[in-house]
Amino acid sequence: MAQSLDQSTNIDPPRGKNWSADLPWHSHLKRSAIKAFLWGPNELFRRSLDWDHRPAIVWDAASVFPALSLLEQNFALIQSEYRSAVRDIEIAPRYHEVDPRQRGLSEPDEARSWRVFFLEALGRKIDSNRKLLPQTSRLLDRIPNLFQAQLSRLEPGKSVPRHAGPYNGYLRYHLALEVPRAEPPYMIIAGQRLDWIEGKGVLIDDTYDHEVINMCSQPRTVLIVDIDRPTNFAGRLGARAINFILKQTYARWVCKNVEGALLTN
Repeated sequence: MAQSLDQSTNIDPPRGKNWSADLPWHSHLKRSAIKAFLWGPNELFRRSLDWDHRPAIVWDAASVFPALSLLEQNFALIQSEYRSAVRDIEIAPRYHEVDPRQRGLSEPDEARSWRVFFLEALGRKIDSNRKLLPQTSRLLDRIPNLFQAQLSRLEPGKSVPRHAGPYNGYLRYHLALEVPRAEPPYMIIAGQRLDWIEGKGVLIDDTYDHEVINMCSQPRTVLIVDIDRPTNFAGRLGARAINFILKQTYARWVCKNVEGALLTN
């Protein structure tokens, strides 16, 4: 449920386990290399904004990205397509199978999986998935500055440990498609509680520490749309450069892993 404006609840910062402590040494090495690579762009974004006062949650997403209103306006269509394709989505690859850097968050636990159904990453479109959600995909094509888009599905009881996004260059939009009524999961981000409501979009800044608490017995699915962060001219130039590099690396790997997972299912 995404609370209405000024109805968020401020709570103590989350204190989950240090999930990264259990990662193998080579994963720590990769994470350090990525952090070093992104240091320059991240610092550019920090300096181009009033970084310390950036909001963690924006309840009126269209006030920042007007094109996102298309998704809420067409929620019934998007949800209908999702329900028609749910049998394919519920066997989508687990997050760490698409992006191995997410292993500590995704937890290789078949009974409690975090599954992702990628539609696009930095302009690279995943046609096999888009064919199952054609009208949703066409709506996404109308949104400018789209970084990536996916359906995120948490299986019953799958919580997500506290973490923060490594790249400052985008903001993340959630449109809830399926939210359990009994004991629904919720997010804690920057000391605020976010509850999802089906059909209601919300924008978050995932560079803040956040986690998902999930004790429910039903799955939760949201459409995630990442959009380039609004910034000044220097920030936009930096984003253009880093996005080009990520398209040739990260996005290529994501698409390859998604296609590979489809062949094994």
